Amino acid sequence: MRGMSRTGWLVALLVTQILILAALLGWSATVHDQIRMPLEARLPEPRPGIHLPARDLLETVNILGGPEYLGIELPTPFRRNLSFQEGQMFWLFMQRRLSAGTPLVERAREIVRDPEDARRVQDGLCDGFLSFLYDVGGHRDVARQNWAATAVRELQASPLLPWAKKLDFVVLSSLAETSVGGLGFVTDLNPEVLLILPEHDPVRLQGLRLFRQQPHAVVLPVGVHALAPGLWAQVLAAPAGTGDPAELNLLVEGGDGRVVLISGSALNRPLDSLRRAKQSLGRRISTYVGATGYVTGADTSDLQDEIRAIRHEFPDLTLIPNGDTSLLAHGALEALLGPRYRPGRLGTRVDL
Repeated sequence: MRGMSRTGWLVALLVTQILILAALLGWSATVHDQIRMPLEARLPEPRPGIHLPARDLLETVNILGGPEYLGIELPTPFRRNLSFQEGQMFWLFMQRRLSAGTPLVERAREIVRDPEDARRVQDGLCDGFLSFLYDVGGHRDVARQNWAATAVRELQASPLLPWAKKLDFVVLSSLAETSVGGLGFVTDLNPEVLLILPEHDPVRLQGLRLFRQQPHAVVLPVGVHALAPGLWAQVLAAPAGTGDPAELNLLVEGGDGRVVLISGSALNRPLDSLRRAKQSLGRRISTYVGATGYVTGADTSDLQDEIRAIRHEFPDLTLIPNGDTSLLAHGALEALLGPRYRPGRLGTRVDL
């Protein structure tokens, strides 16, 4: 009897230690864990009927631009409602089923030559979830801090399985310093990360070697390109005469068929981007998130004319600018769009 009691006590102690160890392993996830998780074995197929709640993370775009987490105060009420810093950063998390024939998977296969890197990239793209960044701001420390304080914190609390939490790729709206300056925090932890960007002159493309000698870069020409189910890249040429390179916006389909336009375009105005997206996809554009170019030099009457045109052509559009919007533009947008103008700042989450 005494022997059985001791055996039971030892078994209970062992089980307790295993549970404590498992809890510690789950709790100790770091920025590195969420950026790069090796996939050593083939991922199991999800069992039918199993639904994993994700704390409202799935099908969202999250604004990660802004210096607030570094302790930098935003001095005016205007800036406390609309983060300001050079550049922007978004994190998108979606449930999408990709396969070997999906355009993004095929493009990645053409670019990534190393067999081990290619396997990791394809496994990540085809695991049923897409977690990726769109632009990484102009500063490495700001990008890293905002990723750790928002995305990693949310992912640690999420019950999703580990492979669903891995960062799959980075989309860059351009190779301007304000779009790519924070990329080092990603490549330090995951040098083989897949990059998607618009066509640029060779000199700017060479600059990517600062982050990796042979970057895995999918370069897209001007046009609209399908990447995955319900996900497109809209590459726009810069306005004639500027001599600037192309810019890349994202188009994401929501659950009811509407489309969210996520903009990194500082040269092409929102109205032009919206018109081209509607023409290319033939679908309703419900939300515009990100760069507007409404920063400097815009004549008040021209700005008001554009906003009125947006309201007329896209009457149910919600406009969520992030950062690059002047106080003048803020006032005009608020007056002309009313509740459909919702300025975004660090931590703002937009449902897709």
